[in-house]
Amino acid sequence: MKIYPSTVSLINIPPTSILNVLQSNNLKFPNDNVAQFVALHLQKLNSNQALHVISNLITQELVKYEDAEYEVESIEDHDWDEVDQTMRYLIKWRGWPIECATWEPEPDLTNCQELLKEYKNFISGKSRKRRPTAAEVAESSERSKARVLQLLDCINFDDLTPERFEQVLAETLTKRALQSVAKRRILPSQSRMIAGSKRSLGIKIQAELKNWELLLNANEPRAKIVIENKVDLEGPPLAFTYVTKRVPGPGVSIPDDPVLGCTCTDCYEERHSCVASHVHNEGRVPYTRQGRLPNVHASFPIHECNSLCKCGPDCPFRVVQRGRQFGLAIYRTKNRGWGVRTLQRIPRGSFVVEYVGEVVTFEEAERRGLEYDRQAQTYLFDLDLDGEPVYSVDARDYGNIAHFLNHSCSPNLTIRCVYTQCIDKDLPLLALFAAEPIPKGAELTFDYQMSGAISAEQQQQQQQ
Repeated sequence: MKIYPSTVSLINIPPTSILNVLQSNNLKFPNDNVAQFVALHLQKLNSNQALHVISNLITQELVKYEDAEYEVESIEDHDWDEVDQTMRYLIKWRGWPIECATWEPEPDLTNCQELLKEYKNFISGKSRKRRPTAAEVAESSERSKARVLQLLDCINFDDLTPERFEQVLAETLTKRALQSVAKRRILPSQSRMIAGSKRSLGIKIQAELKNWELLLNANEPRAKIVIENKVDLEGPPLAFTYVTKRVPGPGVSIPDDPVLGCTCTDCYEERHSCVASHVHNEGRVPYTRQGRLPNVHASFPIHECNSLCKCGPDCPFRVVQRGRQFGLAIYRTKNRGWGVRTLQRIPRGSFVVEYVGEVVTFEEAERRGLEYDRQAQTYLFDLDLDGEPVYSVDARDYGNIAHFLNHSCSPNLTIRCVYTQCIDKDLPLLALFAAEPIPKGAELTFDYQMSGAISAEQQQQQQQ
């Protein structure tokens, strides 16, 4: 493959298509000259778009840039911070577009007291906000262009590839990117942003979140789901399909044919002869009478009663198959994207939610994993109950509320492999249970690395 520059003209090519044009002509852009590649794209954008692209590159730490002093251009809005018990102001920074405005606490605004006084006079009705003249608008545009050139000169692009840049560019030019937040790496705050001129966008996003909430509750009516975003302008995920059951991926078939069922009338009372408890679980009782884990630290697989069993739907050994029972909220955190918290108290050992997604072969998961690693995404969960995994669950594009759970090294959820209809040992369900009593309002987390799993020897000791 030859190295660009060449005879191929890129003048009339849209910015997000440049890489495809080069590849179709068997050309590639040298990785040691990404700065030129970036400049080639940015010159096709207006200055505000270009600044927004640069902003996203810095916030995602894809390029190296030394933090600098930022000059306050104007104050656009104000709000009371209940957490810090202080007034916050929305700051428009000179040389940056309004989309990069941030909320700053009043004690930090020591260098712009005149602007602060002017803003307070404006909101109290003592003065009127003056519309900028045409000359001032033109001057602001020129400053933005100069700012782009200044930033290109002082940014280190060594760690950025052309492919990753075009991906960020495409994201920035979509509605999703326009709703993103300027984070700590580029500006001092990582709180929510919503300029006065963007209030209509904020209202629109809240309406979209409400519609999304109604859709999720229609698909999963058993327990309530609430969507909350009081932090920024992020709307519903664009490339994500909410599902309540796992989806077989390419080349994957999930059988639904149990071969053995119980004849119990009360499986808990007859637990020493029940198929689910005695045969499949090797004599270990899967759940208590209340349908909770008797031991949250054990990790042996659980076999529930199935469609061949004579017991009814309220059998205490039918837990995961009955679905989620606790109301949960998908909410926007200040620094970790989306998260999940409980709307009610959850007793220790209770089933909370199944981790569902697209079931793919381990080979496909390895291929996707390379891409996800480059994007710092973690959605793959190997089904490695019995040594080497055959399949994995990918919850990036298909999933349920578990898609939004955050990681913790001290999680309040524990995961267990559960079998209901499908008894293929390589295709268990992934069920998340409360590892401890969880109070109302607490964020739900689990260990992505499953470092809390115990050894077979420890399991044996616990069962004695």
